[in-house]
Amino acid sequence: MESAEAVNSHGVVINLAAASDSSTSNPRIRRTEMMVRLRGEETIAQQTNEAGLFLTITCPSRFHATRGRGEPNPKYRDATPRDAQRYLCQLWARARSALHRESIPIHGIRVAEPHQDGCPHWHLLLWCSAEKVDRVKEIIHGHALADSPTEAGASRYRFKCVDIDHTKGSAVGYIAKYIAKNVDGALIEAAHARDADGQTTETPPQESAMRIQGWASTWGIRQLQFFGTAPVSKWREVRRLRQKVESEDIEAARTCADQGNWAEFSAIAPSLTCFRDLGSRSEPDEIQTLRLVGLIDRTGELVVTRPDTWVVRAASDSSTPWTSGNNYTSTSVKT
Repeated sequence: MESAEAVNSHGVVINLAAASDSSTSNPRIRRTEMMVRLRGEETIAQQTNEAGLFLTITCPSRFHATRGRGEPNPKYRDATPRDAQRYLCQLWARARSALHRESIPIHGIRVAEPHQDGCPHWHLLLWCSAEKVDRVKEIIHGHALADSPTEAGASRYRFKCVDIDHTKGSAVGYIAKYIAKNVDGALIEAAHARDADGQTTETPPQESAMRIQGWASTWGIRQLQFFGTAPVSKWREVRRLRQKVESEDIEAARTCADQGNWAEFSAIAPSLTCFRDLGSRSEPDEIQTLRLVGLIDRTGELVVTRPDTWVVRAASDSSTPWTSGNNYTSTSVKT
């Protein structure tokens, strides 16, 4: 990325590496954004007197190549980490469908990380109605043990649940270290790992995070995912606005985002819609894709957050011709 740059129709040139470092591609910014969102979700839970749960879900034995001490697992059936992640996703989808059928909303975050043999397991921080917390546990526990419930260790390892006691501290503290371990390794102690001879070593947290990211990239595993929350795309779009806008809804959302107030932003977000445009084709056979342009409020007013389109070129190539789609120059228009 150091050797490439982006240029827009006004001649503004940005080095791609610098652009990446100022976006959520930067692990520090990504981690900070996630923590802001989690703090906001916790605030919402406190305002509505919801209960918090910290869950750990693991896969049946056939997905694990080795046992706890590294010896081969005779029950292993050649499943890859991708297969195991697919199993966990299906399990979670069934559990959420069951909760939806009973009109039990939940919100929170899940983190996927590897066991020593590469098989993923999930940690989840979620909030739900205090009156429904036992039913939530029952439903998720039932789906976690629906497959091979009688195998050795199933009841002990496949599903773990901790009730969060808000009087003893923040619920976010339960998941914070797992987010750091999966993003940049910041603010945590060295992780314990085993080398090729089975000896326990201390892995620097930054190195551990890089290993986990390499594992996730290799197997196509999404490491962190929020559920039941406001769309982060709207949050990121209003944060692009640097000046006050006339739209009451979007200005209120922009103020919340500037203050890092995810809880209040979440109450405003349903009134906003992301607007995407096809733009125009530079070549007859070019595939058209939707491009995010801005946000529409409930009155139909569009506030443009991305007034320009960009092309990428080699850093030394200033002769690349400009081929853009529609350029939106006004701050807001009626749709």
